[in-house]
Amino acid sequence: MNFIKEHAVELVALLVVLAVFGLFYYIFKDLFVSAFSGEMAAMRGQSNGFVADADASRYEDAYARMGDNYREQVPLERFRDAVSANPHLRGVYEVQFRKFEQLEGAAKITSVIKSEAGEVTGVFSFARRGDVWSLVGLEVGGIPAVPVYGTP
Repeated sequence: MNFIKEHAVELVALLVVLAVFGLFYYIFKDLFVSAFSGEMAAMRGQSNGFVADADASRYEDAYARMGDNYREQVPLERFRDAVSANPHLRGVYEVQFRKFEQLEGAAKITSVIKSEAGEVTGVFSFARRGDVWSLVGLEVGGIPAVPVYGTP
C-alpha cells in the first residue's frame, strides 16, 4: 500500500498517457489501416495478376504490369525469355503472401509460390512513382525471375 501512495503521481501520469494513446489509436487507426491495407491489396492484386499472366503464357500482359521505368529499360523479348524459362511460373496453383515490407518509395511482398515445379519463395518488388506503386522485380528462390533493369 505504501508503494501506491509513494508513486501515485507517476501511476496517474502513466494512466493518462495510456488513455491518450488509446484514444489517438482509436480515432486514427482506420485511417492508417485503410491506407496501408489498400496499398497492400493493390500490390497483391498486381502480384497475383502477374503470376496468372505468366502461368497462362500471356507475357505481353505480364510485361504490361511492370512499371514504366522497367519497360523503358527492359525489352519485351528479354522479359519474355526470362519469364518463360522459369518453371516456377508455370502450373501455379497458389500464391501465399507471407510478409509485407515498405520503405520510403519501395515495397516488397514475400510469398510462397506453389506450382507443379514445387514450392519456392517469391519476392515481388515495387517502386512508388507519384501515388502509384509499380511492379519492378520478382525473385523466385532468391534468383531474379525477370531481368533486373539497369543491367545488360
